Amino acid sequence: MSKRSARAAFGGSDTKKFKQSTLGFEDKLSASGNWNESSNLLIYKDPNAKPSSKVLALDLDGTIITTASGRVFAVNANDWKLLSPKITDILKKYTDDGFAIVIISNQGGLEKDSNRRIPEFKMKFNSIAAKLGVPLRGYFATSNDRLRKPRIGMWETLESDNDGIDINLMESIYCGDAAGRDARGNVKKDHSHCDRLVIG
Repeated sequence: MSKRSARAAFGGSDTKKFKQSTLGFEDKLSASGNWNESSNLLIYKDPNAKPSSKVLALDLDGTIITTASGRVFAVNANDWKLLSPKITDILKKYTDDGFAIVIISNQGGLEKDSNRRIPEFKMKFNSIAAKLGVPLRGYFATSNDRLRKPRIGMWETLESDNDGIDINLMESIYCGDAAGRDARGNVKKDHSHCDRLVIG
């Protein structure tokens, strides 16, 4: 996929290091990825996900999925749907073009009652990953520390976890919903601007 078609697909604009945009994205399936937990970080890895110098990094909530119930916060692990049916085809095109697909998401709500919430989140993301249908990795910050966006701890973890391959920032793409945009008509203002800050 060309850079022009990528920008058209995601509606993004060029920046010095990244192209930022917003994606949109249902179901209850199971994926074959492995989970690791370190200090305040959950890591998901599909064994078929290959490292690459080109990364398509995506936020999760409000970018790939939304709640099926229509509420702001999910009521349970099954309360999600894809924002757009086009996302699976888009991700496959980027995968075929040699991009590593990576989810980078703040999940601070998992910190409280973590013994219950973390297993529920893992089941939820397993279903999401299976629905997306491409090999991917996921990094999820569970506390308000250096890992949480807009801090770059999760990105640094990804860089060190890329089998020694340097990530080409000019060829990589970051997509998120928190750009600090004001309300427009019936569209609510963004809840944050942390995704815009990630790209500097």
